[in-house]
Amino acid sequence: MWVSRKPVARASSAFAPGYVLRWQDHPGIGCIGKTMKYMLMFWVDESAEVTADDDAAMMIAVKSWVEQMTERGVRLYGGPLRSAGEAKIVHVRDGELLVSDGPFAETKEQIGGYDVVECAGLDAAIGIAAGHPLARTAKLEVRPFWDAPWDH
Repeated sequence: MWVSRKPVARASSAFAPGYVLRWQDHPGIGCIGKTMKYMLMFWVDESAEVTADDDAAMMIAVKSWVEQMTERGVRLYGGPLRSAGEAKIVHVRDGELLVSDGPFAETKEQIGGYDVVECAGLDAAIGIAAGHPLARTAKLEVRPFWDAPWDH
């Protein structure tokens, strides 16, 4: 398991008071040259209570992050997902279509959204994830895209 003891950089109030990722601390963000795609998946506790003020502040911070990452050419696309309770699970077994209600696992945390970013490598992707406002309230999974053989 990869664990960093390096504290997250703090600077201006772009994301929240006293917090923002300083781009110079994370080489490869928005870099030119060989890059990789990573999916950032936001694992949220759908049962957690959030005040209206906290929710509004988070939405402003996320919008700011999305705009900055898009302008830098790092964020390719992404978005929030509706509740896991609205999901459907699709299976085809022996030619029979089976559809069941989601979520797929008994867990408190569900994927609440995602972003696809492109950067120099895993360290840069982790830096980008650390700068996302949801990193303070959710868990962010950083997963590299597989280089599929049919894409060549």
